[in-house]
Amino acid sequence: FFLMIRRPPRSTLFPYTTRGRAGARGDRQPFLALALALRSLGHAPVLATHEDYRAKVEAEGLAFHPLRPSTEQIRQRLGLDVAGVFERITRDPDFLLRDLQMPFLSESFEDVRSAAQGADMVVAHNIVFGAALAARSLGLPLVHVALAPIFMQSATDPSETGPAPYIFRPRSPAAVGWNRIVRALVR
Repeated sequence: FFLMIRRPPRSTLFPYTTRGRAGARGDRQPFLALALALRSLGHAPVLATHEDYRAKVEAEGLAFHPLRPSTEQIRQRLGLDVAGVFERITRDPDFLLRDLQMPFLSESFEDVRSAAQGADMVVAHNIVFGAALAARSLGLPLVHVALAPIFMQSATDPSETGPAPYIFRPRSPAAVGWNRIVRALVR
């Protein structure tokens, strides 16, 4: 596939970056690379992410906009440091959505909406739920970026993460059909 990008006055990118050692680079680097590529094509991308990454974004000469929650807000709300957050995520699959994303949905929406003023497009990590709401409210196109297999569930090769009752090695049309039903329900 070939994607031709016109030269709008501004493109806005909104990654979700996981704090700490696990995943941070894997979330941040693709968005930095995309922003740098867009800039080389004449765009003016704005990278919206957690305050913790401001210096890294600005060191690349890119515009930055803060995206809540910050590490400090999470620490205050949950009483957990970065290591504690990751430990909880591994024990409780619902923790990420229930305790880290949903309580900050309003703030995320406000941050994305503010950063996207005057933008032509929003490019967002799947887990930045406020991005879809903000893009829709501003009438902007939204492109989701999937950086992990869990966001690209397949009926014929399902992810082995999470508690969904997939058949992990489906060998029949009935097994694939079952996985399609599970995938539809999980979404």
